[in-house]
Amino acid sequence: MPQLRLLSASIVLALGLSACGGGGDSATSTPDAGTPNVSPSALQGVLVDDLIVGATVFCDGNENGVLDADESSATTDAEGKYVFDKACFASILSTAGSGYDKSTLKIAKGQYKAKAGSAVVSPFTTMQAVSGLTDDEFKAVLVKLGLGGIDVATFDPTKDVARATTAAAIAKILNDISEIVAAAGGDSAAAFKAATIAVAKHAQAASGTAFGSETDLGNLVSAAAEAGL
Repeated sequence: MPQLRLLSASIVLALGLSACGGGGDSATSTPDAGTPNVSPSALQGVLVDDLIVGATVFCDGNENGVLDADESSATTDAEGKYVFDKACFASILSTAGSGYDKSTLKIAKGQYKAKAGSAVVSPFTTMQAVSGLTDDEFKAVLVKLGLGGIDVATFDPTKDVARATTAAAIAKILNDISEIVAAAGGDSAAAFKAATIAVAKHAQAASGTAFGSETDLGNLVSAAAEAGL
């Protein structure tokens, strides 16, 4: 499909990912002193793809994926941070189409999700929450995506120089697919979710890493694009 091949090529060439070496699995994350520790409940956190400003984030008490009148919600500030009016003991979600990426200034078209207690909401917490993988399976997927050793509930790629390029590459794949679908009049949030699941499933089945070669990356992007489009 020409559109899929074009998308794959554009991402590979734009990011120069064939030389990124998989993002440095052995590196350790630099903790963010301003980010709360993960716990069974959460009162505050950060929404990050790069930092997403002006987005609606809510505590999904009934786990139905939409903001209801009795659920706590907040708007992310200039640093992507949000504070609920009370502790959240349920999944944390963003509202698709609310807020914008601080780096690209583009609207955040996907819906981000994190498990209860997460201090960070990101494409990677979303992947964990929607992929249906067990904790061990998901850890193995992260290794293949060049993010081995992280805890997605506290991983802020804007604070982790060693893995920033890899994290940005995966986020770009998902966001580019969402934008193509939105431009065609489709459901960009559904496309984001489908592409996110496809990335996890493709990495799980792959024999090597996602960034081992341009072919490996192209196959990953094609799998995500086919699912999202």
